[in-house]
Amino acid sequence: MIIIYHPINLVYIATVKTGSVSVKRYIENTLHYQYYNYHIARSNHRDNYQPNLMNFYLHSNITQVKQNVPGAENFKFFTSIRNPYKKLVSFYEYRHQEGWHLSPRENVLTGVEYDWRTFETWIKSMYDKHGHCHVDKNIYYENNIPACDHYIDTDNLYDDLDGLLQRYNIYKPNIERKIRNKGPEREKPIEEYYTPELKQIVEESFKWEINKFNYELT
Repeated sequence: MIIIYHPINLVYIATVKTGSVSVKRYIENTLHYQYYNYHIARSNHRDNYQPNLMNFYLHSNITQVKQNVPGAENFKFFTSIRNPYKKLVSFYEYRHQEGWHLSPRENVLTGVEYDWRTFETWIKSMYDKHGHCHVDKNIYYENNIPACDHYIDTDNLYDDLDGLLQRYNIYKPNIERKIRNKGPEREKPIEEYYTPELKQIVEESFKWEINKFNYELT
């Protein structure tokens, strides 16, 4: 999901399991900005986007936005970041609840089939095919480098959003904050999902995120 707030050319690039629905509701409540099919699009820009607007707004990454939205190379981009140890478990449990563990499934973001039988087989199948378990880091990376101007930590979601909007002088205090319902319950504590090998894979795959935000496996 992407959200483009055209009055100041600010773009939100969503990644999986990082509070994107809460960010969307925050923007709706704070900026009173209207959506088309979950996403923001001003009429004077819509004709310049890809023919399939829904697909564009659902699956585009930062590079595609810059390539397809006029002037976007000068826009400001932000995304929400989550502790990768928690993010991966949350994403796996979400798919597990949908029955993905019953047979190999193709990742809609990569077009590659992975082994979803267990958390361990899923992580290892990604690592074996790509040399990492990024899931969707390509959303906010360009040329293997983090490319957003701002990052919102999901552990501090609303305070970080407040600070971002204050920075652009568009913050409106005392808004109603709607928090999305929690996802599926985990079967066990986060630490118990990870063997030393899996922990090392995550550390290699999310080195920048772990160092930038001091994330730990806790």
